Amino acid sequence: MNQIKQICKCNICGNIVEILHAGVGNLVCCNQPMEKLVEKTQQEEGFEKHLPVIEKKGSLIKIKVGDVLHPMEDTHFIEWIEVVEDGVSYRKMLNPGQSPEMQIEVGDGEIFVRSFCNIHGVWKSDKIIKGETGKISFNQFEKVDLRIAKVLEAVALDGSDKLLKLSVEMGDETRQILAGIGKFYKPEELVGKKIVIVANLEPRMLLGQESQGMILAAKDEENLSVLVVEKGIASGIKIS
Repeated sequence: MNQIKQICKCNICGNIVEILHAGVGNLVCCNQPMEKLVEKTQQEEGFEKHLPVIEKKGSLIKIKVGDVLHPMEDTHFIEWIEVVEDGVSYRKMLNPGQSPEMQIEVGDGEIFVRSFCNIHGVWKSDKIIKGETGKISFNQFEKVDLRIAKVLEAVALDGSDKLLKLSVEMGDETRQILAGIGKFYKPEELVGKKIVIVANLEPRMLLGQESQGMILAAKDEENLSVLVVEKGIASGIKIS
């Protein structure tokens, strides 16, 4: 007996069909029975690049295929993403080079999401991440560019009792960074230290000066400590 929404594939010509009516008998293509594809889940090897990741904020859900986005190459890619809510399907077709992502407004019904990889078949998930948790995906974390930087100069910024203006070396590049740490550090204490900075933040203006990054520090109610690299690692090295 076939099942509604069962995905079947012809292993000769590659045709793929979805069952819309659960009739008896096997589907045939190219004079051969079509394969009934088994929906793979988190228990299967390779799920981290194939399983749909579903995030819901209010009525909007955002889906991406894989904690680490699935490759979208000519020979290996996600062909489609399908959202099913209470039996109603919404499908986005994809091509190589496109991002394996989709977003759509939904109601309060039961939801599951399927994706189809042209090599590794159908993957299914109904695990929804609530957007309010503040958690980020591994792919989002990878976008943060943390680098080692050496402080070349540090001076107090005129017009502020807490901003310090740092000139830092990041490999072959020199940057200016403004940091609100003047109440905890004298400028001369920072010169020569190797610190950790967020290198891919958009520059912003503070008191007429451009800040080209952000230093990392830990702070409690009384103290602040800049993160410092102790061993002899060269400036510009990416933290991973």
